[in-house]
Amino acid sequence: MTMKDKLDEYGGFLDVGILSHGFAPHMRDYDIVFEALCGKEQWADAKGTYRLRFSHCPETTTTTTVEDAGWRKAWPDTFIDYSKWLAEGEPEGFVWGACCSTAYQGLRYIDDSPRAKRWSERLGSPMHEVSVATEAFEIRIVFHDFTVTKLDDTVRVLDKVMFPLKPPADEEGGKQAAAAVRLRWRLSGTALGAPTDTLMQNPRVQLRPLTVADIPTVLALWRSCEGVGMSESDAPVHLATFLARNPGMSWTAVAEGGVVGAVLSGHDGRRGFLYHLAVHPTARRMGIGRQLVDEALRGLKSVGILKCQIVVFQVNDDARRFWSRLGWTLREDLYAYSKAL
Repeated sequence: MTMKDKLDEYGGFLDVGILSHGFAPHMRDYDIVFEALCGKEQWADAKGTYRLRFSHCPETTTTTTVEDAGWRKAWPDTFIDYSKWLAEGEPEGFVWGACCSTAYQGLRYIDDSPRAKRWSERLGSPMHEVSVATEAFEIRIVFHDFTVTKLDDTVRVLDKVMFPLKPPADEEGGKQAAAAVRLRWRLSGTALGAPTDTLMQNPRVQLRPLTVADIPTVLALWRSCEGVGMSESDAPVHLATFLARNPGMSWTAVAEGGVVGAVLSGHDGRRGFLYHLAVHPTARRMGIGRQLVDEALRGLKSVGILKCQIVVFQVNDDARRFWSRLGWTLREDLYAYSKAL
């Protein structure tokens, strides 16, 4: 197994919450300490705190991914103290005081890295390079090998800043959840330079079946999202027919201001198919896409469908990593053909 394959088994470490990073005390290896909510098979398939250690690291660089405007807004020390930021009325800006950075685009292996090649020649051992990107920074690390170690079962930060998809059972819980999500919106919106619009003002999000009345809204969502291929088959009349043939199978994620995510789901009696999974750019990396897929698959399974298929553009690397992370298998033994009728 190549180093790239070994890393790919962890799905790019997407959506984990990075708590700290830096050289280990002995100064040879580089550690990234992170929290995971849902876990992976490779890290005990359970939530907890983990250490990703890269061994034999002769070179690392760290660069901010927060835009210049975000830095200027978040320059005061108010933004490094979450309690102080709350006390001052939650001013707009990047909240450094969240003390957690969500891994997206996550970890990426650098193919044919000049840095890795140079250090391999200098040190006489095979070296590699990765990029670890979050909404706050990107780390480039030259290393020889890596390990993942579970430190404990606790999650102290990530579950407070991830997006809750189901309404809380009581009013007080709702207030706490809303406060946590407001923090997450500020992190994603400010870091990525996304505008704060009316869609994001109320963070309460729920899943519900996609209906004919939603078609104009989800069409606008799909057209705004890169990687979603639209065609004449997506005309409202055809979508309405699809929904009628597959009642209750397709889903939307809805905030009080509108739709933030959607997926089409249906079957032919033998195989299930998912189409047009999309999440609004300012609502990503919060588990919404995963929840939409889970609901769609649950519906297919309830009517006896045993297998589901999707189509992903080869150039859509983000989608390929997303589906691989969810356990979907790339069929390299097949070609896809189509014909207009």
